[in-house]
Amino acid sequence: MGLRVDLLNLVDVKEGIVIAAARANGTVNGTGVDRRENRGRGVVRLKSGAGTGTAPTLDVSVQDSTDDVTYATVAAAQFAGFTQVTTVASVQAVAIDLDGCNRYIRARGVTAGAAGGGHVYTVDFILPAGPDVPSPS
Repeated sequence: MGLRVDLLNLVDVKEGIVIAAARANGTVNGTGVDRRENRGRGVVRLKSGAGTGTAPTLDVSVQDSTDDVTYATVAAAQFAGFTQVTTVASVQAVAIDLDGCNRYIRARGVTAGAAGGGHVYTVDFILPAGPDVPSPS
């Protein structure tokens, strides 16, 4: 028998953007996540339906903040980013280096070119649980 891992006790799952309704040409800023107790590397997961309408695009980024008020896009060294979503459904997972981020993080989704349609999507943060969980190497 192999080693058993209780994954539920090793990760915190936080909602970045809870289901963003189909929007044409708009921005959705997710709720800030206080990741003070989360260190090391985590995962940001995007799940999107196929875009509808004329030439739909969805770009999702991660932003960070020291005060949960003023946010800026996280540097590529901390989060490489998602591939733009267009007319094909997409599930993507990208690593995030929490140690290089400020205390608060949030997802930001921008839809464009989706006249008559848009995207329906969610974003989740899967973070190492608590301060005593070692970072993966």
